Amino acid sequence: MMFRFDELNWHDSELLSLSWSCSDSGEDSIDIELDYIVDYEPEISTERKRIRFHDCRKLHLSCDLGITSPESIRDGKQDKGKAFEEFRKVAVRCGISTDDYESFSLILNTSGGRIEVFA
Repeated sequence: MMFRFDELNWHDSELLSLSWSCSDSGEDSIDIELDYIVDYEPEISTERKRIRFHDCRKLHLSCDLGITSPESIRDGKQDKGKAFEEFRKVAVRCGISTDDYESFSLILNTSGGRIEVFA
């Protein structure tokens, strides 16, 4: 099933884990997994979801790791904005085509951080 990342219901979902693997694929790529609970309200829903990004070229994580509260998500976006353009410039200089890549970002509530994936 195809969907747009930014059309998923991200608001107030709880981020449970973020992991990546570069040893299992056997290719020159990294797989990144996000595990989260949709619309985190324990009395209403605890539906767990997982999204896997294949052939990732860049992961940028910016958050305050000193905050020990659960991390909730404010919003998710799929767009090729300023950060992607900077990534594209470097990739092109290295001979890497970015034609098939997209930019995905999560804006975080608790830490005020951001997760960006170029895959």
